[in-house]
Amino acid sequence: MSVTGLYDYTVVMTVLDVVKKTQPILVLPVISAWLNAHQEPNFTIRQSLWAWTMNAVTNASLLHITLGLTGTHRRRMEMWVTWSTEQRRQALVSIRTGIKTPLVENELSGNTGVLAFRPFSEFSPTKFKPLSGESRRLWEVFYDTLVSIGAKYGLSPNDFQYYCTIPSSKGSGHRVFCPFHVLSRPQALAIGWDWHILSTLARKKLRIMRKFCNRHAEGAGYGEPQVTELVFIYWIAHHFSSKIQQIGNAFKASLCKGPDHRIAMRFGLVANKHLDPVNYIDLSQSTITFDTVTTNFGMMNYDSGAWDGIRRLLTLIPQQHAYWKVDRGLGSGPWAGVQDESIIPIPPVPEFEMEPLPIESWLQSGDTVSESTDLLKCPACHSNFGSIALLVQHNRRGLCLDETKSSADAILSGTRSPETPQQLPRQDAVDAEYWKTVAEKYKCPDCSKICAGESHFQRHMANHRKEDEFR
Repeated sequence: MSVTGLYDYTVVMTVLDVVKKTQPILVLPVISAWLNAHQEPNFTIRQSLWAWTMNAVTNASLLHITLGLTGTHRRRMEMWVTWSTEQRRQALVSIRTGIKTPLVENELSGNTGVLAFRPFSEFSPTKFKPLSGESRRLWEVFYDTLVSIGAKYGLSPNDFQYYCTIPSSKGSGHRVFCPFHVLSRPQALAIGWDWHILSTLARKKLRIMRKFCNRHAEGAGYGEPQVTELVFIYWIAHHFSSKIQQIGNAFKASLCKGPDHRIAMRFGLVANKHLDPVNYIDLSQSTITFDTVTTNFGMMNYDSGAWDGIRRLLTLIPQQHAYWKVDRGLGSGPWAGVQDESIIPIPPVPEFEMEPLPIESWLQSGDTVSESTDLLKCPACHSNFGSIALLVQHNRRGLCLDETKSSADAILSGTRSPETPQQLPRQDAVDAEYWKTVAEKYKCPDCSKICAGESHFQRHMANHRKEDEFR
């Protein structure tokens, strides 16, 4: 097995698990739905698809909390062991489908005030003292500076207000900078989003960046200690104002990345300039960008050349699978909190339909389900499969016969390919063909050496060129 092949195999096997972390498994198809919604050409429909996925991921976060998926493995096990078989069944149903079972309903009832905005977690307004008096006046003056930053990128005060702010929780006509997706605004308003939460958020993000993401560069003296939470907020205003200027919509959510992992994270402060919020930051010198938690964990330490492939992999996750079947009602509305009532959520259309594996398999053993021949059987045509992958492929390719149709009818109607399930290639055959392709791709035409990957192949060919110079 070549190094490149092993690397690709590792990415495929680990990245989805890393993206999911301890979230319910249905988070993966919801992420896929979010990414695929961006391909919808009709903006009204695209907006409704976004609204559905925003509600769905919010409700998945509530499942994450109510079903004890947070914390250490030991803590989770201590909670689950106290549940009855019926409670475990309901928990598994919710995790696999997003259906609000009586167990989840009971956990949510009486706790909605605490859990409604848990996606904002530590930014709950009960944990911060609201601004008042002089401190509030200073932040409202600060708002004028942010408007000036927007003007640098061609945004009028009205443009900046429309794209980047929401009304202050204190009323009085004042606005607060809120650099988040437009569909999250109702929840931000409901929790009392204001300057004190924004500044705490900025301070926390800076601390995390310096302690974890940028720790090696900080230790080597490449940090920017002069960046405070205020400077960071200035930088955010520069970043989003620039995006609005470029694409007309700062809140188009997508997977984004900086240049690469192995560089210092710098905001692009201009040297030898006094603090001028409008001109103090040069985005062309910045090596930082915003991304989602999904992106941040999914990309991990993989080479930047693998990032586009990971993104494509996420878009291919189906809405229905042997391990999950996302309920259409998951994103119809938030289970706790509020949504934009002017947008009607539309669920994604599954690429194909299939039923998840029987839930009893997990309830009986309490362990990972085994891929036995008896278990991996299509309930419609009763064909057996040797792996989960082949069972899913069977459904994805429409190979399952409708019981009301003959084989010829199914083939002519396009619902079934001429080949039978038994003719599907086994995974080892697929792997063998893949490795054969890789081997041929990196095989030296001069000496037939098979290289480990593109960079190895280029170095090897360079050595041949050096040899030619001395002949």
